[in-house]
Amino acid sequence: MRRGGPGLGGQIFTLHKRLGSNAEWLEPHEIHSRWPLFNLQGIAAGTFGPTDGHLDAYGLLMAYKSKARSLGAEYLEDEVTTLTLEGSRVTGARLASGRDLKAGVSVNCAGAWASQIARTAGVEIPVVPIRRQIFAVDTQVKPERPLPLTLHPSGLYLRSESGA
Repeated sequence: MRRGGPGLGGQIFTLHKRLGSNAEWLEPHEIHSRWPLFNLQGIAAGTFGPTDGHLDAYGLLMAYKSKARSLGAEYLEDEVTTLTLEGSRVTGARLASGRDLKAGVSVNCAGAWASQIARTAGVEIPVVPIRRQIFAVDTQVKPERPLPLTLHPSGLYLRSESGA
């Protein structure tokens, strides 16, 4: 199997393969034979993960939350405003309510706002919130098989929602 073309995309693909991915490198004619609806003008190649799936992030979060509660975790409805430090080590967090939490290990899972929280400890990370709009559409012309996740350099992307 080909290992990917030149450029960053090929380098990322090569790394994925080295790490055990079953992703496939597809030339335009191979893409067209699988998904003839795609306009491939200007497309050099694509990758496809035949066993990739979709994840409902909220559903997974609720499963983790339920399991953590069953193991005795306490969930607080509050907001972290700053990380607390002893020297250069993060030791906990201050909440909007004024409550201080101490922790041996802290995990910044503030999502799109993670850089804002990290900055309170003097750490800069390249995370920027981006507003997104997602639309589910039912097209008149149906593909013969599910479409792969397709990313356009403009930021536009599409994928089949339910296998159709």
